Amino acid sequence: MTQSTDKSGAPIVVPGQSIGMIRIGMTRADCKRLALDLKPHPSGQFGDAVSVVGPYHIVFESDRVASVALKLKDSPAGIAVAGQLLPASASLERVTKALPNCGSVEMREGGSVVSCGGGTTLVKCGAEDSAVEIQVVAPGFLGR
Repeated sequence: MTQSTDKSGAPIVVPGQSIGMIRIGMTRADCKRLALDLKPHPSGQFGDAVSVVGPYHIVFESDRVASVALKLKDSPAGIAVAGQLLPASASLERVTKALPNCGSVEMREGGSVVSCGGGTTLVKCGAEDSAVEIQVVAPGFLGR
């Protein structure tokens, strides 16, 4: 068992801090030292600010990780939150129950969003794609 995954291999989510091996505040060089293959976002419209690393979408701000997101369906082992293993098929409600300090579900144009951990962790579910996504962000990132 490592710090970034549980014994099943599921990435550990630490609200406001990390998903798996990707930590808020890591530099681009830190990511490369982990032998992570940083690829530009497939749309090409974000330059080098948004990268894709395996199943993770990373946003860099001033060359540091400001946000990391993971769709549960892209993690066959699921995710581990507060010692609980949640399957890749976990619902929005199940994920938010495992996270601390979650607000109510906000219905937005693209789907549902729940803010947890004082706004440092978001749980999303798209209107068209029902896949649940978890996003950990640096404090204040969403308000910039």
